[in-house]
Amino acid sequence: MGTDAATGTDAAADVAAPDAAAPDAAVVDSAAPDAAGPDVAAPDAAAPDVPAPDVAAACPDGAPCNDGNACTASDHCVGGACAAGSPIVCNDGNPCTADSCDAKLGCAHAPATATCPDDGNPCTADVCAAGTCSHPPASGACTDNNPCTTGEACAGGACTGGKALSCDDANACTSDSCDAKAGCVHTAISGCGGAAPTYADVNSQIITPMCVQCHGNQLAYAAIYNVPSGDATYTKFVDPGKPNNSAILMAIDPSLPLSWGGRMPKGNPGAMTAPLVQLMRDWIQGGALP
Repeated sequence: MGTDAATGTDAAADVAAPDAAAPDAAVVDSAAPDAAGPDVAAPDAAAPDVPAPDVAAACPDGAPCNDGNACTASDHCVGGACAAGSPIVCNDGNPCTADSCDAKLGCAHAPATATCPDDGNPCTADVCAAGTCSHPPASGACTDNNPCTTGEACAGGACTGGKALSCDDANACTSDSCDAKAGCVHTAISGCGGAAPTYADVNSQIITPMCVQCHGNQLAYAAIYNVPSGDATYTKFVDPGKPNNSAILMAIDPSLPLSWGGRMPKGNPGAMTAPLVQLMRDWIQGGALP
């Protein structure tokens, strides 16, 4: 047996004598895991199987939702997703705005330069200004819808300046007048140009429409024919054959002097036109026939 020259020990003895502190490799059970460590090789078979999340459950069919578009309403879930509802109506009822919709901002109403509804006044302009309908005064000819006036014009937003329409047809045998609906009216004077007129003619054209409302039966034929007037200036109400001496003609004929009262009909003597005055004169001149 040799000796380790460096140490002076027996080399054979060093190999044969293992370190007493080293564990006996032969007695280690490699199959037995360390009781203190986790069992890596054998997973717990009882652990739960976590399912994938149910997307449909987050948006059940028919449930309200928001599709993120401000221009739709009544959005609802379909197949687990939010479906767009019906488009919203952005009409604000204002003809002076342009209505639109922005997906983020919603309805918008920008001012428009359109013509707004007519206010029915021919003397105004109907225009949009800053999103509002306005009616500034306009100029030009207009009509007041009265056929008895003419020459109307717009001034300050109103139709003004109309003058009375002349309905004189230059016919002495017609009574010329103007009706606010029909316009000029030319009524034939009974007996004009032929036989002398009668009281019936005078009554229908003068007495009934212009005198009865104030005088009643005071102007009935028997009450005026050849009857004293009670006035020193005029002997009779109707002096047959003498029109200029008859009080009834004096009251309506502006060519004759009048020393009592005022011209008739009261408040509107202009209604007694020249043809009507002539009818009264002709009746009296012809004998004031009944």
